[in-house]
Amino acid sequence: MNKNHILILLIGLVFVGLVISNLFMFKKTLELNEQINRIYDLEAELSTLKIEQQNEISKLNRGHQEEINLLTNEFTEKYEVVEKALNAFIYELDEFYVNKHILEKDYLEQKAKLAEIKETLESGN
Repeated sequence: MNKNHILILLIGLVFVGLVISNLFMFKKTLELNEQINRIYDLEAELSTLKIEQQNEISKLNRGHQEEINLLTNEFTEKYEVVEKALNAFIYELDEFYVNKHILEKDYLEQKAKLAEIKETLESGN
């Protein structure tokens, strides 16, 4: 009977050891599951932040594009005003020299200067 008691005790210890081992593995499995859930939460948060950042970048790009369009329009208007004023000045100069019969040399010098200004204005655009 001593052998039976020892055998039952050994089988009981083995059974208790297996139960403890399974409980330990179950605990580790739950910890790993929590870590996996944290990883999924972080991935979702990262995705959300990427979308927010992309929206912010798009908003800034639209704002900058509007500013660029506004500046381009202002520049175009100013350029057209300067070009019209220069053309009007050239016309007035032509009329002045035609009507006053002033020396042709001075007239040609003024025309050359105005042509240079017009060329500079056009090359700058």
